[in-house]
Amino acid sequence: MQGRETISEQIHEQQSTRDRVGLLITGPDSAAVVTNIKAAEEAGVRQVWMTQGTPAPDTLTLFAVAAMETGSVRLGTAVVPIYQRHPLTMVQQALVFGDLAPGRLRLGVGTSHRPSVEGVSG
Repeated sequence: MQGRETISEQIHEQQSTRDRVGLLITGPDSAAVVTNIKAAEEAGVRQVWMTQGTPAPDTLTLFAVAAMETGSVRLGTAVVPIYQRHPLTMVQQALVFGDLAPGRLRLGVGTSHRPSVEGVSG
């Protein structure tokens, strides 16, 4: 298939570096995280990412709040562990997010790792 680009390659070529690069957001508490996301958007950042750890605030909930206080920044989870959260609950959260901020959620899910899962869930 020489000479043919995949759709992914075409999209990649059309996006600027700023569109393809994101910023990891943290903060000492939920309000600070939302403030940092707003500041990142105001500075021209096009996408932000957060990890989901325990005992940290829920990333999807923080992102829903941030989505209501921002206009275009994409919000990505890297990664929401699936063992501590029922898949239907995650789907429901993603549906709500899609209604509030269409096209702005980048939902990363994963299995986590043994020390984290066993340490939290036993």
